[in-house]
Amino acid sequence: MKREKLEQLRKQFMAGIWIGTGLLVFGLFERVPVFWVLGLILLGVSSFRLNRISRVQPQDDEES
Repeated sequence: MKREKLEQLRKQFMAGIWIGTGLLVFGLFERVPVFWVLGLILLGVSSFRLNRISRVQPQDDEES
């Protein structure tokens, strides 16, 4: 994958982690289980995907 695409994906998954954290905290303070379950799911998926793309080595156009 290209470096720019990896950077864009990394930013999107980091945003997903922040949104998931916000949902989790909101759900816990307002005592609404739906929000903290959604927050946990979003946190888990985003962190898993961020971990996966962090292992990918970027390829530059110069190599091809």
